[in-house]
Amino acid sequence: VVGGGIAGVCVAYECARRGARTLLLERHDMLHRRGSSHGESRIIRPTYAEEHYTAMMRKAYPLWESAQQEARTSVYTPTGGLDFGPAEGAGMRRVLAAAEANGVRAERMDAERVSRRFPGFSIPDHWTALWNADAGILNATKAVAMYAGLAERHGAALRDRSAVVGIDHAEGGMMRLAVQDNSRGASSGAGTSEGAGGGVAQSVVARRVVVAAGPWAGALLEDTLGLRLDLRPIATAVAYWRARDAQARHRFDAARFPVYICYGDDQTEADALPPGWDETGGSTGDSRASIDFQTLYGFPIHELPGLIKASLHLPEAHWERLGRDADDRTMAPDAAQARRVVGKWVSRHFEGIDTDEVALTEACTYTMTPDHDYVFDTAADGKVVVLSCCSGHGFKLAPLIGAATADLALEGGTERIAESTMQLFSADRLAL
Repeated sequence: VVGGGIAGVCVAYECARRGARTLLLERHDMLHRRGSSHGESRIIRPTYAEEHYTAMMRKAYPLWESAQQEARTSVYTPTGGLDFGPAEGAGMRRVLAAAEANGVRAERMDAERVSRRFPGFSIPDHWTALWNADAGILNATKAVAMYAGLAERHGAALRDRSAVVGIDHAEGGMMRLAVQDNSRGASSGAGTSEGAGGGVAQSVVARRVVVAAGPWAGALLEDTLGLRLDLRPIATAVAYWRARDAQARHRFDAARFPVYICYGDDQTEADALPPGWDETGGSTGDSRASIDFQTLYGFPIHELPGLIKASLHLPEAHWERLGRDADDRTMAPDAAQARRVVGKWVSRHFEGIDTDEVALTEACTYTMTPDHDYVFDTAADGKVVVLSCCSGHGFKLAPLIGAATADLALEGGTERIAESTMQLFSADRLAL
């Protein structure tokens, strides 16, 4: 398994649990902060704007629960969740339809009911909201550590500071990986036999290889297997905002306020949007017609005393596109951009939150696809599984993807995910 983020450790756990000799290779330290699996908060929710992800979440929840029971720990804090946006907007129409089609337990709310239920928070009268009790917060770093520990408990070997710089066919139907000691920094090139560590790469031979390397996957797949996919690593930022007084701290504490997703804001200031985007967050040049709404998300006060978390998910044009070397990026996000775009939104919906300045920003990385769907497919005559549960919404589904990947690697197929959904995840659609 190449990559030690949440997808990689879930795959390693599932393979080892089923008795397969399993080795996970991570180019940086385990639990590092350069990718997409670090931090203390990720939203878990049963609702989605896409029916296939809504259906997948029904299968993911029990896997999270069983892993926590096995590890005798908890990585989940229940808060409930609120999806909201213009009632006639594309985002909420699709959320409501997907929830109904999949039997999600949820309650429809109008603006007045939202204000009564959550004092200090409001939405416009022509908006609608969907409340569900099953959403909450996953502690991301703790979850990765939990699955890594479970994988080791079942016999998997986890090696960090081990950069895979080559993948090729070997004798006897096996695959050979060239692994570079990365103790002194990131390898300068995926396809080279000598990296920053200075030594010749070691060889590892395996029957199957799973590439779950996040923003490093694109260069690795191209340089080693000649597989050019339209994977787009981008540098994003999350922003925290300070509650002004005791009343706001009380109202927006995780014991009383939910995680939330805003699907489209028809009051967004035009000057807060990047060139080519209209005032609902839509882009006429986007390859997926359904992505026609601006998406913001957030958390109650949970991680840090007195701070809520509210950030922009879409449009991705706000963020910095990374090059082939995903390590070549700034880890100091632009607080001014967060204040200009997200601060205006927070001030419209929350009372008692200081938006004059951003209390804290943190760097994160998305690996985007043009249609924002995952990549989950095989290559190299079925001996390599290419996995990227990506585009900024993969963490919550990683246990299901991990189990399905183990099916694919060990059994040659999976029934955990509908065939029609697997077709959406095909690598062929991203071929360059």
